[in-house]
Amino acid sequence: MQLAGTTSWRFAESARDSLPHVALFVRDALGLAVPPGPAVPPPLAGTVPDRRALLSDQQRREAGRHWTGWWAALLDAELQRQEERPDPDHPVSWAVRARREEVGSPPDFAALADRPALRRAVVDTFPEALRWVDRLDAGHRAERAGSFPYGLVRQVAEDVAFDRQVDVGAVRASAVVLEVEGRWWHLLAPGAVVCSAGATADPHTAHLVLRRAFESGLRR
Repeated sequence: MQLAGTTSWRFAESARDSLPHVALFVRDALGLAVPPGPAVPPPLAGTVPDRRALLSDQQRREAGRHWTGWWAALLDAELQRQEERPDPDHPVSWAVRARREEVGSPPDFAALADRPALRRAVVDTFPEALRWVDRLDAGHRAERAGSFPYGLVRQVAEDVAFDRQVDVGAVRASAVVLEVEGRWWHLLAPGAVVCSAGATADPHTAHLVLRRAFESGLRR
């Protein structure tokens, strides 16, 4: 996770975390037909191997039905982690740990025991998914930062504070950046967005995403 800002505005960004990318690898490699939704990203950028043979058609259908709920929980856990306090006894830290346990931890992902097909999909592909994410990290992630330019973040935060006539300390937002295709983005919650690395690299899209995130965060 990267933090940008001063004691005034604040912007938290996750761009290098593996578990959301593992979940997307599971979806794409196994060809899961997941229920559509605005928070469901496009396919991963880059070539993903075909691992559909690891599960039966019925298992893949069942895993696909449960994937979207797991995905939503993963994103929520990541946003909570961005708010985690250094003090392990702080209530926010308790909530973060509880949410992590709920979404499951490698390598056994015991929290998915009530969704056996999804659990098998995740467990069976997890080692390869990690290797794929590592290669992605060493490859085209190195070609583009996959994060919002600091100068643009500062400019938008200060512009929002000025335009809305609020103290700049009230301007806060967070983002989860994913290596998926296109310039995709979605407002997850007030002050929180999920987007593609391509969206952060395109100046117009990046400005739009940041503006939406900061402005929506003022209404929390």
